[in-house]
Amino acid sequence: MNIVTYALMCYGLTAVISLLVIVVVLGVNKVMNKVDARNGDC
Repeated sequence: MNIVTYALMCYGLTAVISLLVIVVVLGVNKVMNKVDARNGDC
């Protein structure tokens, strides 16, 4: 495999993983906000 192709593949994979982590964090935050609103802890 060409080094440039490998570098681009690793860069793309890193970008995808970081986007997935952001989506998970935002999803958990939204779920926790709904739970707090239901319980009236605010």
